[in-house]
Amino acid sequence: MMISLLAVLFSSVLLATPPLHVAAVVRVGMPPYDGEAKSYRLEGTGCLALRVGEYLTLQRTDERRRLGRLQIIAVKSDYALARLIEDGETYPLKGDLAVRHEEALRLPVLPPPPALSEPLNIVLKAPPSAVIPNPPRELHRETLFFVRDSAEVSPGARSKLGVWVKDWGKDGNWIVSCPEGLPPQLQKARAERLEAELGHLGVVNVVIRTQPASGSGRYDSIFVSFETR
Repeated sequence: MMISLLAVLFSSVLLATPPLHVAAVVRVGMPPYDGEAKSYRLEGTGCLALRVGEYLTLQRTDERRRLGRLQIIAVKSDYALARLIEDGETYPLKGDLAVRHEEALRLPVLPPPPALSEPLNIVLKAPPSAVIPNPPRELHRETLFFVRDSAEVSPGARSKLGVWVKDWGKDGNWIVSCPEGLPPQLQKARAERLEAELGHLGVVNVVIRTQPASGSGRYDSIFVSFETR
């Protein structure tokens, strides 16, 4: 009986989640299009059930690589807008599915079992080797852009740092990742400027790292990540 009840509840959750798909990429302003200037238009019959701030996971048929996660920023009558809150191993494409993470339905209250004639004294003990797993860490990652051959942090970059610190929090691991291939003194100056800006915002733990270059363009990029402890 319990298995049948769980099966019915699970089916109702699936039926309550119509499929959503990426219909278009929306770009705002002038290039380079960073995380806040580019959003994704989602379409499907489940748009009206979305909530602003809700997270969705990207999926693609026959694709094993991780595609990242989206966060809803606007909900309309027949579509929704979302921004990429967690990068994947490849870029989102038109037609990718966006899967919601709905809360499980609450099980109905069942009547109490009949009382036993004699109470049972059962003592449950955890095995000596039992280890309580750590909760998963939440990772955020965004990109800042620098003018070529310059280490100056732009007003726009300062504003973004302030928003990220407010949204993500100060008590965590902040990571500044500098792509390789540029003069070491320039990268060092940029990293130190960003570390100082985060320090002014109350961030204490900042780690400077390097990573392989991700290509060339009009602007140089530095990645700023935050990981909860």
